[in-house]
Amino acid sequence: MQKVYKNILVLIVGFCVLQLLFGGKVFVSIALAVLFLSALSTKAAVLIDKSWLWFGEKAGKINAAILLFLVYYLLLTPIAFLARIGKKDPLQLRAPKKSNFVFKHHAYTTKDLENPW
Repeated sequence: MQKVYKNILVLIVGFCVLQLLFGGKVFVSIALAVLFLSALSTKAAVLIDKSWLWFGEKAGKINAAILLFLVYYLLLTPIAFLARIGKKDPLQLRAPKKSNFVFKHHAYTTKDLENPW
């Protein structure tokens, strides 16, 4: 039950901070309503907590989708276009004329086997 009241306290403080940032009486009214409802009834406190966690979960999924979209289309897509413009093939994705085998002339020592990962 303490976790429920901790979440409600964070919710009330958050609404008070929003009131300080944006002004108006809406955020203070919501904070006071949450405070009085949770103080009067534990069922109301649990309901407020569950609804706030549900809202946070949904908002988190939406934020994750938006951020992934922005990263993909604003960061990775231009890099991919620039890589296609260049003639280099660092991943050797194009089929070579002869073979993919790369000769490595290296004399292995015991130091090479100490940390194989």
